[in-house]
Amino acid sequence: MSAELRLKKLRGSGGFVMARVTDEQQSKGNLGGPDLFLAPVGRLESEKISKYTCNTCEKEFEGSPNIEFENPNEEVAEN
Repeated sequence: MSAELRLKKLRGSGGFVMARVTDEQQSKGNLGGPDLFLAPVGRLESEKISKYTCNTCEKEFEGSPNIEFENPNEEVAEN
């Protein structure tokens, strides 16, 4: 597999992010359909996220969202 990062759209429950991901992360996020999902990938470094969209306010934002973790070492999803 390539270590090259590719810009991909990853869907989540509250919207989606555009992020640079590795082939390994891309294969984790692929659940068999055309879309990639964020939960199986796990936490992404904020500098890899180029923009995000919020489903609630229906707006697109540049850069990474401001993420604050209540439990920084907690596993996000079972990978």
